[in-house]
Amino acid sequence: AERQLRRTEDLGVTLTFHKRLAELYEHEGAFDKAIEEMQRLPEGNPKNPDITLERLQLMQRAITADGAKGYWRTKFEFYKQDVKQRYMSSANIAVACAHTGDMETAFKWLEKAVNENDEETTWMNASPRFDIFRSDPRYAQLVRRVGVTPVQIPTT
Repeated sequence: AERQLRRTEDLGVTLTFHKRLAELYEHEGAFDKAIEEMQRLPEGNPKNPDITLERLQLMQRAITADGAKGYWRTKFEFYKQDVKQRYMSSANIAVACAHTGDMETAFKWLEKAVNENDEETTWMNASPRFDIFRSDPRYAQLVRRVGVTPVQIPTT
């Protein structure tokens, strides 16, 4: 996956490249690398206004203090603040929330994403970001509502 993303960078799609590579690193639990990629995104970019040096430093501290849970909890808290001010992908909020361990709230956000036709829901069936949901029958129901047949992606 990383090799394919690097080809995207070669094509000049830098913003998308760094964002997706950061997501890949998050999925792999390589949070330091994820933060490093997010630092490469331009601060104050309208497509990523939530990426600031201050927030990235707080996320780094959260990793040091509480590992993966701290990272995801901090990210989820940022998203909850941001969604009050502007549009945020409900699917992204759902993923962050799920990693805090609060699956009930995460599924509420994911259902909201499906109801809103959130662009990220088009990747629910294929993206590893959604693996955390796959074992729950509610996930298959939501994937069907998006209009595709749910698949189980093998874990390695």
